[in-house]
Amino acid sequence: MLAAIAVVAVVSSRAESPAVAAQTNSWSAIVGSGQDMSLTASTSCGDFSSSGAVSASYPTPSKILRDGSNIYVAGCFLNWAGVAEADYVAKWDGASWSGLGSNGSGNGAISGPVYDMTMYRGSLVVGGSFDNVGGVATADALASWNGTTWSGFATGSTSGCPCSPKSASGDFVSALTVDTKATVSAADDELIIGGKFLYGVNDGSSSSGFSLPNTNNVFKWTGTTYAQVAASSPFYDADANVRTRKLDFIPMDFQYVGTTLYMASARLSGSFASYSTVRDLALQRLTSAWESAGLIGADSPYGVGWGVTRLAAKDGKLYVGGNFTDAGNVASADYLAILDTSNDTWSNMHGAAVAFLTERGVHDITIVGSQIIVAIPGGSFGVQRWTGTRWVSVTSSNVMGVFHDEDYSGSNDRLLVSSIITDIGSVAAADYFAALALTGTSTLDNATSTNASPALSFTGATSHNINLPAASCSELLTVTTSDSGAGTAGSTYIEVAPGATVSRTVTVVSSDGSSTTDYTFNVTRGGSAVKPTAGTPIVSSVSATSANLSATVNMNGQSGSHYFEYSTNADMSSATPLSTSESSCSSTDASVTGSLSGLNGGTTYYVRLRATNPTGTESSAIASFNTPAPVPVVAAASSVGTTTATLNGTVNPNGTATKYYFEYGTSLSYGSRTKAPDYDGQPCFGDGGFGFNGSSPVAVPKEVTGLSPNTTYYFRLVACWAVGWPVVAKQTSALTFTTASTSTSTEASSPSSSSPETSAPSPESSTTVPATSSTVASTESGTTTSTTTATAAPSTTTAAPTTSATATTSRPAAPTSGSGKPLAAPSSVASAIGKSISVKVTIAPTTKSVTAAGLPAGTKFNAKTGTITGKPLKKGTYSVTVSGVVSGKRVTVKVKITVK
Repeated sequence: MLAAIAVVAVVSSRAESPAVAAQTNSWSAIVGSGQDMSLTASTSCGDFSSSGAVSASYPTPSKILRDGSNIYVAGCFLNWAGVAEADYVAKWDGASWSGLGSNGSGNGAISGPVYDMTMYRGSLVVGGSFDNVGGVATADALASWNGTTWSGFATGSTSGCPCSPKSASGDFVSALTVDTKATVSAADDELIIGGKFLYGVNDGSSSSGFSLPNTNNVFKWTGTTYAQVAASSPFYDADANVRTRKLDFIPMDFQYVGTTLYMASARLSGSFASYSTVRDLALQRLTSAWESAGLIGADSPYGVGWGVTRLAAKDGKLYVGGNFTDAGNVASADYLAILDTSNDTWSNMHGAAVAFLTERGVHDITIVGSQIIVAIPGGSFGVQRWTGTRWVSVTSSNVMGVFHDEDYSGSNDRLLVSSIITDIGSVAAADYFAALALTGTSTLDNATSTNASPALSFTGATSHNINLPAASCSELLTVTTSDSGAGTAGSTYIEVAPGATVSRTVTVVSSDGSSTTDYTFNVTRGGSAVKPTAGTPIVSSVSATSANLSATVNMNGQSGSHYFEYSTNADMSSATPLSTSESSCSSTDASVTGSLSGLNGGTTYYVRLRATNPTGTESSAIASFNTPAPVPVVAAASSVGTTTATLNGTVNPNGTATKYYFEYGTSLSYGSRTKAPDYDGQPCFGDGGFGFNGSSPVAVPKEVTGLSPNTTYYFRLVACWAVGWPVVAKQTSALTFTTASTSTSTEASSPSSSSPETSAPSPESSTTVPATSSTVASTESGTTTSTTTATAAPSTTTAAPTTSATATTSRPAAPTSGSGKPLAAPSSVASAIGKSISVKVTIAPTTKSVTAAGLPAGTKFNAKTGTITGKPLKKGTYSVTVSGVVSGKRVTVKVKITVK
């Protein structure tokens, strides 16, 4: 008994995978167990081989035909079944294989691949890429075998003819059919021929190959001569460029639907872009003239073998197979489609899910009663049959041809299958060619279980119960139909949740599609269903930007999934999930891992594991970790002078793109920094750049200027880095330094001075001369000019020692001579960043060694003229000290300059 098995889920405690289908077949070698194909060899398949239309690496019988008791196979092979003369065509007469004639040297009569064959007026006609079959000079591309001898289809009787139909050396025949003229007699039958005939068929008027009009790639043989099939050729165009593209379409198959002839064509070379405007040639039909059947198809199909390769017809419907998509602009009509010829509507072929094709397209379509049988090479489709309600697999083999042998002399019909593989259907002798019996029996012979306790005992009943232990996640049900005890099993995997029952129905479909029988298997698993268990994540290999995660998950006896998620919020709000991973059914802890990237330095992260099975979702406890932050370290200032100093420290970025700057000032409020903010006062745009991102401490000394003498300054180092916006800053504690006092230097008396100065070095005392008045006047072009007068009063006290290490004790100042005004300055001046400033300090002729300290950046002091000029670069309040020596005594005045 032979049957197909389709296994479907009909009742389930939860969603199951789609129905699976299996086929158990009664395969056999056509001559029984003694068949020997060991000497059968592959050979080139010409244009079809180079285009990928066939598999040239294997013996390829692509066509099968029956005539009475004889079965013929044709294709690209040598020495079929070990018979030396069986090249390209072989015959099975019911008892043995044989060739069709000889070339006189021990090999076959045919010299090249055969692409198609048909019975015409009592003889076998073959078409392909060959010359001089059986030594007949006119038997080129087309030849006829009457059972004993070969003959050509000669044409013409003058100028060196009769001639073969070829008008060019590369011509070949690829498709044949017979127009019976709807009569009983074969006497009026015409042979329809398609192939590569770029210039048309030879008209027989000259051996040089003059061509008949409108016979490009398709023509007919009337019984005595060649002729055009219609008044015009669908492959010809007056425009040479268009004609070139049209002639690349080669007829692959013919099919009559009623009296209408349909022609399938495919192009064997060229990129699709050049052919999109002529893609209607893939399917033509002949009524009063050739016209498009409306296949059209998508603009970007796969490969160079685009088009239609096979046709079959039943009840007014044309079944179309090939390498195309969106037939008739129906989105799901890919590779297989149905054209209802009664109303010219397209549909997909019963939802057939065709795997990705190579250029070889669909190899065969045949009709068996109500069943459609389709062969597609490669992929997962193989050979499948549409039973009228479902697709059922026949074989996954790379099948080249399928033929319904309805004249089989046995008790039932059968399928004849040609393939590129050996041991078809696991029958050792079924190499490249096999038979598959077709019966109306739909009985399941056996069923076995893998994990059931007790094991399933199949009784032949249509319903069975299977008990699955709580520790077993699934059952593997194997069902078998057989013929004489030699059967092939189909299996289905059934996963069951703890405490649940899943029912599967096995539908056995007879191989001829005439009957079905359903068998139901109820699988019940012990235990109870619970949610999965998720372990707390362990964090390792933490860097500023990444971390590794590991944990355990227990799916508690069901399949499911899991993923890690992380957040900067302790409550896991706004968490980011990692990709989800599938977890197989298990009741034990399984290790799972994950990797985080794109993290920010100096940030606390929170992470957890989430696991889901059909019962629910469980979250682990939350773990946290810190990414390393940049580390600034401040160090003592160096090179401290009266108005300058070098601030020192190190920054370790710890792998994070980091910037840095120093803050400094005369109090812990600082007020100054070594780098101005770049963006709206954001505190983290200092020196170093965000490319400063190593993992070792780096020294970052910075010189500051414009300091005031004899002044204590506070400073600290700040590191900053981006974590979104705004950025993060980390400050060190403060250190201090004191600038040197200007009193550490001595002045020599001028020989021309009338003041009682001594020539010996001596310390000086400092006196601040208050300004007696102040006048500030604004002038045009942004310049601020200040003038005033201040009188230096003699000091009668000894100056206090400075805090600088180089300070000395001052001696009493000498009184000024005369009533001159040696030094005077304004008390305060206001200005703005970038505006020119000019402040005049009055210097009497008796004043020597005049200096200025604490100037705003961008300004300078002219000691000869006593003028402060320039454009201040930074906001702030500056206390500028101007000093000079008068009669051996240093006198100072102060100017307050406010820059806004």
